[in-house]
Amino acid sequence: MLELAQNRTLPRTRLVPDLSGNHELDLKAIDVLEERSGSLGATKVELRLGGVHLGAAELLRRAGLAGRTRIAPTIDAAAEPFTRLG
Repeated sequence: MLELAQNRTLPRTRLVPDLSGNHELDLKAIDVLEERSGSLGATKVELRLGGVHLGAAELLRRAGLAGRTRIAPTIDAAAEPFTRLG
C-alpha cells in the first residue's frame, strides 16, 4: 500500500483497498491496517476501506480504526465523496 501511495506519477489523496474477499480479519491484519493508516496519513494520503463485511467492520470499530479510517460496505461508498461532481 505504501509503495502505491508513494508513487507520485499521479497525485493521490486517498487509497481504497477492496476488502470484499476478507470475511474475517485477525489481529495481525488489523494491526497492519492501523499501521498503514498512520503511515499513509503522514504522506497526506487517506486510507479508506471498501467492501468491508459486517463482522470485519465491527472488529475494526472495536479496534478504534473507524475513528481514523472510513469503513464502507462497498468500494463506491468508500470513495463516494470524491466521485460526486457537484
